[in-house]
Amino acid sequence: MPTKKRTIAWAVAFMGGVIITSCHPGHTLIPSEFSKPTLRAAPGAPGGSREMAGEFLKYAPFPASDKTLMHEGLCYAEPYYQDPRLDPAGNDTAPYNGVDTATLFFSASHGTPETWLVMPNGRDPEKCPQSASETHVVEPGRMRLGNGRGDGDGLRYFWQCASNVFAHGPRQCPGGAPDFGCPESYEGSQDTVHIRNVSERWGGMLAPGLRMACGFSTAAFCHPDDARRVWDLYDRSSNRLAPADAFIEGFRRQREGALPLCITLGSASVERTPLFDERLFTSPNPSGTSHYHMQYPVPFRSTHQPGRPAETGSPLWAPIFGLKPMPLPSTLKKLVFERQDGMLVSSDLENATGLSVRVRPASGALYLNGEIKFDPDDRALKEDQYLDRAARFLREWGLTEAAAKPEGVRMMLETAPVSNRTFEMIRRQKSVFITFRRQIELDGKSVPVLGDGGQIRLQLNNDGSVARAAKVWREITGALKIARIRPYETTYGEALRQLANPSSYRLDGWTWGYKEYEGPAEQADLRIVHIFTFTPKGQDGALQVTPVKVEIDAQQDMTEATIDK
Repeated sequence: MPTKKRTIAWAVAFMGGVIITSCHPGHTLIPSEFSKPTLRAAPGAPGGSREMAGEFLKYAPFPASDKTLMHEGLCYAEPYYQDPRLDPAGNDTAPYNGVDTATLFFSASHGTPETWLVMPNGRDPEKCPQSASETHVVEPGRMRLGNGRGDGDGLRYFWQCASNVFAHGPRQCPGGAPDFGCPESYEGSQDTVHIRNVSERWGGMLAPGLRMACGFSTAAFCHPDDARRVWDLYDRSSNRLAPADAFIEGFRRQREGALPLCITLGSASVERTPLFDERLFTSPNPSGTSHYHMQYPVPFRSTHQPGRPAETGSPLWAPIFGLKPMPLPSTLKKLVFERQDGMLVSSDLENATGLSVRVRPASGALYLNGEIKFDPDDRALKEDQYLDRAARFLREWGLTEAAAKPEGVRMMLETAPVSNRTFEMIRRQKSVFITFRRQIELDGKSVPVLGDGGQIRLQLNNDGSVARAAKVWREITGALKIARIRPYETTYGEALRQLANPSSYRLDGWTWGYKEYEGPAEQADLRIVHIFTFTPKGQDGALQVTPVKVEIDAQQDMTEATIDK
């Protein structure tokens, strides 16, 4: 939330802008807090990384003129990450390719805790004959993000989808969690191969101007759906999640156990840091440089479902269900709505409940937005108390669905002094996310609904009050057809053919279910998909191939293999 000091600073900047405008006609000084952010994205490798970078920009809710895809024609790009003050060849403020020149820079790449790949064309012998036998990676010790050219400009947010670059905590985790998937188990130590300390590795890279850096502690299965999800959660017209929350909650959903993490500099007061930014800001980090602050998710023990072994088959036949937009709950039908940017918006309940109401007509998706509250002295509630308050809220607002199972996540904050010889740290809870996911009953079994639809999501303040609520749950109109489902062996073979080098991968897991799209999308039916995740074979392949998620349509064409019900 904006602090009093920032409010005063804005007022001073605004008055200065008025004075300058009046003295110099045609020139308007826009306070930096309200300037338009610029976005840049770059692939660090060919194939999926390039697609991911492009999709990240495509779905960002900003004008196309403010978004740029970089590094595409380059054979290697590490000079554009590295600071000229630390590397004679560094050029991170280059006008077209420097990563320290945009408000937000997004990197899609392959990574390890020590570095990440920056070869957009890989080892292509035709495009890059001079570097086809080389591996070009960033040297993090030569990076300094957020200082720009030294006159107040520079990067504000560095976001990345690459495995393990932000690894934090022990490599081996309890309960089957993936490597570096349990930062809450970190007890304070130096950065080693077995126990990682992200603040030790990244602290020197964070210039005071950088507001936040975010990436993955665990393996990252970067998929275009993840980019859409992050921006859908951030969207100011609907979900309105804070940038740190949108990044973590958005990328967390990409795979069971995935763990995104954000880090920033600040004073001892975590609530004054950019981890609490309401939206993307273009001004430098105003919160100080004495402490490192991190945010990461920790699943509820009571609702956490560890990954299950891969199944060996799916049904030969399955119904394809028709959908229509979700009807407005009876509790909201008497509200007066007005249309704003394609949304139906009502403020009728703001005085009584503190919640604004927004609806997307295409899907019927419903968004309730209230007040984000945080007091570092507030004690967190127990898991069952948050689950009870979430269920009670849904009942009161007429949003309950019987075919839904809750999953809870605590957003944790970790604070440590920059000068930290004793490795002391403080952990606090920022908020809680509870998600109810749809299940379809099929032949006596519960089949999951995948994707970003078919769910109810609540963000609760630490005291249990509801800060955000969203429901994307289209109404099923009945079974349209019974369709033949493609065998596992067939879809698995098709997934392998989508890999650039199948022999370098092993199957990590797979699942199947119906897919329902996010709130902005129109959708006429629920269809079945198979989703495969692949990981590199052995540790040596970390910078050669990246973990991959492949989604395959699992039903045969409706016109060729269907039976009227």
